[in-house]
Amino acid sequence: MGSSQCSIFIDLINKEHKIRVSVWIDDNKELFDSFYEHKDEINALCNISLHWNRLDNKKASYISTYIDGLYFDNQSNYNELMNAIIDKVLIMENVFTKFS
Repeated sequence: MGSSQCSIFIDLINKEHKIRVSVWIDDNKELFDSFYEHKDEINALCNISLHWNRLDNKKASYISTYIDGLYFDNQSNYNELMNAIIDKVLIMENVFTKFS
């Protein structure tokens, strides 16, 4: 994302049948707070549901969105899920880079 302060992570959450795409901010609450000051504008530009997690008792913070439909025993929608992941990553990278 043009900064060593944050990265985009993709996590498979099998028990919830979801994929999480996150802007992961490692040990920089000030950067999270800076993004949060622009929360409404970032949400509008991303045009996806974002969950803001400052995690006050931990070093890291993250801002994430979720994609439903992950089933390890049924791979028929994997192409669709991969396209959704790519779309979300590109949106988040484009928008958050403007504010970092």
